Amino acid sequence: MALTDFFFKGCGWQAQAHSNVKCRSRALLPDGRDLSWRLFDLKLTTGSPNPPSVPPYKKVSEWWPDNWVSNPLAINVRIDPGAPVLEVVGEFPERPGKISLKAVLPNAEEYDLFVNQPGEFVRYVPLISLLSQHADRFATIKFVSSGSFNPKRQGLSQDDRDLSWRLFDVRLLSLPAAREVQPAYYLVSEWWRDKWVSNVFEVAVLVDRSRPFLRLSGEIPSVLSGALLRVRLPDGKSFVVVENHYGRFSASISLVSLIAGFDGKYVPLEFEASRFFIPKETGISDDTRMLAWQLLDMELVENEK
Repeated sequence: MALTDFFFKGCGWQAQAHSNVKCRSRALLPDGRDLSWRLFDLKLTTGSPNPPSVPPYKKVSEWWPDNWVSNPLAINVRIDPGAPVLEVVGEFPERPGKISLKAVLPNAEEYDLFVNQPGEFVRYVPLISLLSQHADRFATIKFVSSGSFNPKRQGLSQDDRDLSWRLFDVRLLSLPAAREVQPAYYLVSEWWRDKWVSNVFEVAVLVDRSRPFLRLSGEIPSVLSGALLRVRLPDGKSFVVVENHYGRFSASISLVSLIAGFDGKYVPLEFEASRFFIPKETGISDDTRMLAWQLLDMELVENEK
């Protein structure tokens, strides 16, 4: 394809020009130079229908300069076939009650972003399902959180806005770029620093056709010898991870059956152990947690073995 178009920047503005464009303005300055305009940048393109001057999004509802947003938040996002993943960078404040955030697409698809605790977060929303009807056009993405608060009514400040969370940035990523930065999983249940988990443990795992197996290693204490550990997938299937065993173990969980409907999305997996113990009740220590097994490591891999 002939490169007949170029983009140029000058004096704080941008425009698209063709190869036969001529700029007709001039000025003679005291230093003797015959000047017309200032050229800051020049590059060849393939005539993209979305030049750099087209922003990737436009806000619809309140997104204030201090990054606070309303609930719900609506953003018009340009659906780019070359970058069909939306990265969202934000922060939830400390507040009582459950924290949650989901994205709702114009085709009524909903995605739980698995934000369940205060603090900064980075999440990813797949927009592939919108390409057939919204490619190279703007579509409204709505973010619905677990609630909002009003600083003035709560006596915190004179700020009378209804605030939900803070949105720092959104950007579109290509599929390869998204795969490089997306984590393999998000925790839904507690995975404590000493590797212990409770008898019901939930984790949101990325379904990635290039890595369709979840490999994990763990350990069941001798006090729970004979326990059964089972995992449930969102398509209704369940598998026995380990049974009638204690000590170290390793297992691979196939996510192949989820690729058709969930590729590029995060899905919840629920692990359930048939037995647990409370160290304080058994006189081992003052630990009052309900402990079932230790999850030592977890990763997505290409092969089952």
